[in-house]
Amino acid sequence: MRKENQENNLKNKKKIGTLFVVSTPIGNLKDITVRAIEVLNGVDLIAAEDTRTTKKLLQAYTIKSRLISYREENRERITPVIIGELLSGSDCALTADAGTPAISDPGFYLIDRCVENGIDIVPIPGPSAITASLVASGIDPSTFVFWGFLPKRGAKRKKILEQIKNDEKTSVFFESPARIISTLSELRSEIGERKISLCRELTKIHEEVIRGNIDDVIKKLEERGKIKGEIVIVVSGKQHIKRNYDDDEVEGEINRIIKRYRDQSTKEIATIVSEKLKLPGSRVYRKIIQMKNNQKID
Repeated sequence: MRKENQENNLKNKKKIGTLFVVSTPIGNLKDITVRAIEVLNGVDLIAAEDTRTTKKLLQAYTIKSRLISYREENRERITPVIIGELLSGSDCALTADAGTPAISDPGFYLIDRCVENGIDIVPIPGPSAITASLVASGIDPSTFVFWGFLPKRGAKRKKILEQIKNDEKTSVFFESPARIISTLSELRSEIGERKISLCRELTKIHEEVIRGNIDDVIKKLEERGKIKGEIVIVVSGKQHIKRNYDDDEVEGEINRIIKRYRDQSTKEIATIVSEKLKLPGSRVYRKIIQMKNNQKID
């Protein structure tokens, strides 16, 4: 059915509108891109998760495009209306409360329906609380897992905390001010002491980043009383415990990998072994050459 819709709409492509997925500021209105302003000015319709927030942005840049509410509560009723307008040739912009649409908001529901109907989707990149928090955290941002808002309770929440505990990648999630201390206390109980960063009200007047072990951050929050604002938590990954392997162990692993991957080059074998044993690739490479010279390769 999806393929049929796409094929039918290709014939009438000039008559079909485009859905622009527009990233908007997470706080400071100056963070909007020039392209985002141009798109918001040029579309026939803006579907906004929070019309109050979006109205402030539109007023700041004298944007007069038609605005409608698109929330979790009304998405099933409003989506067919938007799809109808797009199929009739109107262009539409989708905006979140803040940041990039479809990330922890109802935007994906509309995007998925547009895909089903063969409607073009154009991303307009911009601010993101996730990446802003990562780069400010002081925690390795090279690989990370984003969890959105954690489930409030139950087996699903416990399973995610268990994954955070065992994952070597950095974890990122949102939390409300009302639940932040209880969530951090539970996190401490489930995963043990770990380096974290609490990013609050990023890009706004009261922007704050608290870094430290979980217990340190909890203590700082408890001392201040009421906590306000949007919060992103960045949790360092599980630290891999390095082992000191002796030559016999390294040589044994090299021979096992060579037997398993006989067609791989020396460099590729060295990479596989170094990743498995968490050893420098240069050390493993030299060891393979040495083993070949001494005829120790099985």
